[in-house]
Amino acid sequence: EKRSGTLEALLTAPVTDLQVVLAKYLGALAFFIILCAPTALYFVFLGVRGLDLGLLASAYVGLLLLGGLYLAVGCLISSLCTNQVVAALLCFVLLAAMSFMPFLVVNSTLENELLKKAVGYVNFFPMGPHSGLGDFNRGLVTLAHLAYPLTGIALCLFLTCRILESRSWK
Repeated sequence: EKRSGTLEALLTAPVTDLQVVLAKYLGALAFFIILCAPTALYFVFLGVRGLDLGLLASAYVGLLLLGGLYLAVGCLISSLCTNQVVAALLCFVLLAAMSFMPFLVVNSTLENELLKKAVGYVNFFPMGPHSGLGDFNRGLVTLAHLAYPLTGIALCLFLTCRILESRSWK
């Protein structure tokens, strides 16, 4: 927005920084949901007889939470960078680290079992004994599985608001 000149229009409009960040995030999330919506048509065409709708809903909740977390991280990284290519590369590196580092730590030969157990809770991919997305795909939705992505989303959006707010100080 800074390079294209739309940031000035956003900052001078009668909206708060939180509204700007939430509008950008919710717009991206709505687009993500629209992209995922056609996959539900597969189940309509195949017929819903014999499908566990609770399990299917749980898997979609996990997918939307993971996508929402990734979009929030993308908003945070894009607020830190002025160049879109740099923001995309940094976002890719950070998301790759978030995705695969827990798998490496849990399956490593670390002696610290507490660290392995703690990192296992932030493992969202189905690569290990406990994983957020894998448990959602099995129909297991617990508060622990909801806490990680929702807290990550809230933290990233909060930091994005603070970064946007700090630019108005300059």
